[in-house]
Amino acid sequence: MRFDTIRTAHVGILARMIPGDPKPLGRQTQLIKGFFEAAENQRISMALFHPEDLLKNNQSVGYVWSDRQWIKAVFERPSVVYDRFYSSICGPEERILEVKRRLNHECQIQFVNPPKLAETATDKVACAHFLESNGILTPPILAETIHDADYLWNLAVKNRFLIIKPRFGRMGIGVMRICYMDGRVSVRYGHGSLRADNPWHLSGIIQGFAGISGLTWGQLIVQPCIELTSNSRRFFDIRILMQRVSISGDAQITGEVARVGGMGSTVPNIDSGGIAMPLDRWLDILYGSRGRNVLESVRNRAVEIYRAFEHKMGCTGELGLDMLLDQDGEIWVIEVNSKPGRIAFERLASGFGLDVESRRRFAEQRKNSILNPVIYAGSLAKNR
Repeated sequence: MRFDTIRTAHVGILARMIPGDPKPLGRQTQLIKGFFEAAENQRISMALFHPEDLLKNNQSVGYVWSDRQWIKAVFERPSVVYDRFYSSICGPEERILEVKRRLNHECQIQFVNPPKLAETATDKVACAHFLESNGILTPPILAETIHDADYLWNLAVKNRFLIIKPRFGRMGIGVMRICYMDGRVSVRYGHGSLRADNPWHLSGIIQGFAGISGLTWGQLIVQPCIELTSNSRRFFDIRILMQRVSISGDAQITGEVARVGGMGSTVPNIDSGGIAMPLDRWLDILYGSRGRNVLESVRNRAVEIYRAFEHKMGCTGELGLDMLLDQDGEIWVIEVNSKPGRIAFERLASGFGLDVESRRRFAEQRKNSILNPVIYAGSLAKNR
């Protein structure tokens, strides 16, 4: 990594950089490189910062991706930031949350997504309460934390099917599925399964599986499992990516995809072995001639959710919306992502098993999913 001095960056990306690492930004290294390349094509100056560095003074150390290398330099504080700073699966650092709030309120830096929205979306309990308060169908939170073995056992007996997940998790990490049958509880995690004969045995299994992901069972929440349409023999969900390119007008659906889990998998996430399917084709497989109507309903629900967040929290650059379809055709919103990944759209864009026109369409979808937030951030900067 060589050093240079670049003094101006209209748009900043917030992320955790590990200099010298082959993937200094972890799983999002390639994605963030894509943001820089899009910014260069749009003639938008961009740099990457740790949020705490931006708060120190008006000039901060940051990085820019240029000429196929990371260049370290000193930049003036940008007027707009695109937050890609992920919290730990165990929960966000309060110090970092406070830094972002101060950047927004004290330093008058505008965020692509309002900080309050990001805090709400990251917290599955807060997000579920927000969705419920706006009349949007979402699985209820049966327990905001697990601290009692008997209570968890009784929930399993009462509901039969449960899903346990980290309150602040992502990428399907730490997700468990519970099934009560014939006086015993089976717990599925990844591709494995264990059975418990009593509450204490169950608590030991849950704590053991949680420990694999670096969690305690106090960091887990419990929700009922939504019974998916009987037409599918695999777990699947739907990801809709909605984005803006300007403050005026409405946000648009940039991408839509079905994420389908492998046989025996407890989650459909691509990072956990799921596959990406064109959403329209997947719904045609499940619903036949009704697939198009279902697709329109899913799109309408996505627009409804986006408008609800914007109405309460302000203009929003992008959201990744995850949904399920149950046996009655109802649409359930399971997660809202304020820092959505692009891996599902990348897999579609690879074009495996698709005709030429479909490959072209999904490649354009992938390109726009990276370009749009850059254009939106640039438009915010020009209006400052």
